[in-house]
Amino acid sequence: MISFIIPAKNEVKYIEGCLESIALQETKLDYEVLVVDSKSTDYTAQVVKQKYPHVKIIRAEKFGVVSARQAGFLNAKGNLLVFLDADVRLPDKFWLGKLMQIINQPKVVAISTHYKYYEIKFYLKVIQMFGTYFFIYPWIFLADKVFKKTSHMVGGMMAIKKSALEKMGGFSDDTQFYGDEISLVKKLYPLGKIVVSPRLWVYTSGRRYQQFGMFNTVFKYVLNYFWMLFLRKPYHK
Repeated sequence: MISFIIPAKNEVKYIEGCLESIALQETKLDYEVLVVDSKSTDYTAQVVKQKYPHVKIIRAEKFGVVSARQAGFLNAKGNLLVFLDADVRLPDKFWLGKLMQIINQPKVVAISTHYKYYEIKFYLKVIQMFGTYFFIYPWIFLADKVFKKTSHMVGGMMAIKKSALEKMGGFSDDTQFYGDEISLVKKLYPLGKIVVSPRLWVYTSGRRYQQFGMFNTVFKYVLNYFWMLFLRKPYHK
């Protein structure tokens, strides 16, 4: 079984798009969908309950996306856990099938990808894609294949074998946002292969770019990535 786990805090604007993209997948595989409500003060949980009765709603006891992922992990029935942010949308009905082709390869324990953004201007999309293919993917190759130190994951789409998460004790709460992905990757890396596949790209909202600016947001993510990689703690909380 596959478990889709979606942390959500005040995501009434986006959650339906995410759930609809999962429902449209063409697959004969059994799967479940868990929305982990992280103390929302809007109608996120009510909308999910009314419009998607097959979706299981879990109440996170602690604040933060990492705590929400941990709650999903502890309640999931699947052998493969697919973590999606609430504003993520799967791009086509064949996405899950492509993911399964990769996860079933020998020694693969986790998969991630990159984003394509909606709700941002076209020139920002061009800059973002340029950075992805000319900076992020080359760095992933160097870090994994040359330095053999680590890999890369984006929190908005991570597919992880449950057995691997069990071996590492689930998600650590050493960081709740900036740097959380690299903290996870460093623990997964010794357990098997982490694949970062362009074939599995997903849509996500550009709301953080709108709120904080593209370059400021990218700078903070990059800074905290390397801070966690070398100093084992995030620069920003």
